[in-house]
Amino acid sequence: MQETFNGCTRTEIWASPQNWNTTTAKSSLKKEWYVQCRFYDPALKDKYPLGFQYRVKANKGTYSLDSRREAIKFIQEHMALMLDVRGYNPITKMYMRVYEEIQVEIPEHTPAKILYNKETPLILAVQKAYSLTLVEEHTLKDIKSVVKYFLESCEELKIEQVPVNQFLPMHATEVLKNIKTRRNPKSKREYLSEKRYNKYVAYLTGLFTILQDNKMVDSNPFKAVQLFAVEVEPRKVLTDSQVETINNFLFEKHRNFWLFMNIFRYSGAREVELLRLKYEDVCLNENDWSYTTLIKKQRIKTRVTRPIQKRALPYWTMIMRMAEPGDYLFSNNLVPGKKPIGADGISKRWREQVKKKLGVSADFYAYKHLNLSEISEKLGPEAAAIAAGHKSTHMVIEHYDVTYKQRLMNQVRNLSA
Repeated sequence: MQETFNGCTRTEIWASPQNWNTTTAKSSLKKEWYVQCRFYDPALKDKYPLGFQYRVKANKGTYSLDSRREAIKFIQEHMALMLDVRGYNPITKMYMRVYEEIQVEIPEHTPAKILYNKETPLILAVQKAYSLTLVEEHTLKDIKSVVKYFLESCEELKIEQVPVNQFLPMHATEVLKNIKTRRNPKSKREYLSEKRYNKYVAYLTGLFTILQDNKMVDSNPFKAVQLFAVEVEPRKVLTDSQVETINNFLFEKHRNFWLFMNIFRYSGAREVELLRLKYEDVCLNENDWSYTTLIKKQRIKTRVTRPIQKRALPYWTMIMRMAEPGDYLFSNNLVPGKKPIGADGISKRWREQVKKKLGVSADFYAYKHLNLSEISEKLGPEAAAIAAGHKSTHMVIEHYDVTYKQRLMNQVRNLSA
């Protein structure tokens, strides 16, 4: 038995299959290759009287005998380093050596603590940064996917256990290259487009900013990563004929979705903001047609009151008559109810009920952009920005007012002497 720290011990580190270092049969690649030892913690002997089986697999990312053998050798050396030198406890997933540390409680269902500091393994540090991320639910879901494939790539490159402060720009570039170009047969991960690659960089930069703010890294390795120059495709717009077809179809076949889309069209809100609206947030007094919604941007939450357009008043009146105090205006099946729903269902409905059935290529935000373009044309981009809940006209001009640049070009064409 080998002593580690705090009275803990381990057995000899061994690898499977037994002939891993001599086999020449490619069929052995179909087996599970791994490195293992049994770890004993006297403080947890009641729970693990026979010791804890500490196993690290070597199959992922190694598709030849040579690469598999190299992985086994690396894992053996790395496991010994982690257990015997750095004092890693695979049961509690904490380090038993004493460092200047930030001590953070983990959930109540486990009594252990993880010591978060510059020596924390990369995999644990990134997971913790993800847990501290404050963004919209749909963005958090997207970041979760990025974290999953980032850590999967780190495991393939055998760097998931390096101290987080030793994860350098070189490693960041290497991991991103691995994610972008490699296709793991056992994973659903596909090649990254350049646009998606840039999104990965943005999300990972944000996670390491959290680590830097909490003094776990000295610098952010992703700020040195070069982004791709991505050509911005013009937004697809809806023609008057398409709008009429969509409106008639939804009215006949999917009445609840029809009502939501018409409120969405003239509201200036994002779909997630409408799905958070409750009965009490809407005012339909004689001279005050407005609604108040919570806007979340980065770590800032703001309640904003927006006007309800006169032409949209019938739709708002309809949904309010269906609702009761305390109701979310759009709950299950897009009718008022007591439970909020996620925003994913809106894009799914649009895809299934509009894109596929009517052959429309534009996304459902094109509905809102038509309204904002009209407001901008008649009242100016400042009014459109107010309708969309923005403090400046930048987003209106660059993204929402899809006819803005065309109108300017027409004005230049028609300029007379």
